[in-house]
Amino acid sequence: MKTKFTYLLLVIFIGLCLFSVKCFGEKSTVVDRLSFEISKSKTWTINSTEKQNIYEKFNYVVVIYLKYNYGFDLEPGSELYEKVKNLIPKENQTSSNIPIYERKFNNDKDAYEIRIYTENVELAQEAVKTIISWLDNQAKLRQEEHQKDLERKKENKLELEKEIKSLTEQKENTDKQIVNNSKEVQCRNEDDAQNYIYEITKYLRLVEIEIIGVKAKLEQIQQQNDKMEIKDQEFKDEVSELLFKLRITQEIELAGAMARKQSSQSLLDKISALLSLYEQSGNIENSLQDKKRKLSIFDETIQSYEESVVSPTFMLKPIELTENKIVIYPITVNQ
Repeated sequence: MKTKFTYLLLVIFIGLCLFSVKCFGEKSTVVDRLSFEISKSKTWTINSTEKQNIYEKFNYVVVIYLKYNYGFDLEPGSELYEKVKNLIPKENQTSSNIPIYERKFNNDKDAYEIRIYTENVELAQEAVKTIISWLDNQAKLRQEEHQKDLERKKENKLELEKEIKSLTEQKENTDKQIVNNSKEVQCRNEDDAQNYIYEITKYLRLVEIEIIGVKAKLEQIQQQNDKMEIKDQEFKDEVSELLFKLRITQEIELAGAMARKQSSQSLLDKISALLSLYEQSGNIENSLQDKKRKLSIFDETIQSYEESVVSPTFMLKPIELTENKIVIYPITVNQ
C-alpha cells in the first residue's frame, strides 16, 4: 500500500514538473536557434583594387540576412560596436583585428545583408551572436516600452475622464445657478444681463448727480438759516419756517434718491454676479470641449496601440532573420 502511494506521488510530481516546463520553461531566443557553418565549397573573394587595404587583413566574413532594417549602428563609438570590440580581450585589441561590417539591401534575398569581417571563426560566431542578441534585446525593450506607454496612456485617459466628469458637474451646477439668478433679476440671457448693466450704470450716474444736487440744496438752506439777519421777529420766523419746510422736502428727496441708488446698486451687483456665472460657464465649457478633444485623441491613440499589439509592426516583433543557418566564408584576395 505504501509503495503504491509513493508511486502515485512520484507520478503526480513528474506530471507537475512536465507541466511547469511546458508552461513556464525558458523561451527559445533567436540566438538559441542559430546554427553556424563554415563554407568549404565557396570563398569570399575581394578584388585587390576594392578596399584591399581594409579587408585583406581579415580571414573570414560572416553574412547574416535580416528581414527588416532595424536601424542599428555598428560604427566606432556606438554601444553595439563596443560590445563586438570587447569580444577581444583589451590587451589583444589592435586597429587591425577589431571586426568591421558592411550593410546593404540584398534584392535577391529581399533582406538586409550584414557582412562582418573577422580574424577567425570563433570571433565571427561570437560577433553574430552578440549582434543578434543585442537586436533581440532591443526589440524586447521596444515591446516593453510600447506596453508601458500604452498603460500610461490608459491611466492618462482615466484621469482625463475624471476631469471631464468633474467639469461636467461644475457646468451643471453653474448653469443651475444661472437659471435661478436669471429669474431673480428677470434676465433671459447673457445679452439681457449686459444690456441691464449698461442701463443701470447709466441710471446710477443720474441718481448720483441728483444726490449731489440735493445735498447742495441742503447745504445752501443751512447756510441761509445760519446767516439770516432779519430784525423783524415775525418775518424771521416765517423765513425760518419756510427754510425748514424746504429742508424737509430736500431730505425726503435725498432719502428717496439714496434708496433708489441702493436698490439699483444691489440689482447691479446681482446682474454682475450673473454675468460672472455666464463667463464661468463659458470657461468651463471651453475647458470641457478641449478635454473631450484630447480624450478623442487618447481613444484613437490607444486603439492604434492595441491594434499594433495584435498586429505589430516589425519594430515591435522579435528580431527576424531570413534563415537561422549562418554561413562563414574564408576570404581570398584576387591579385
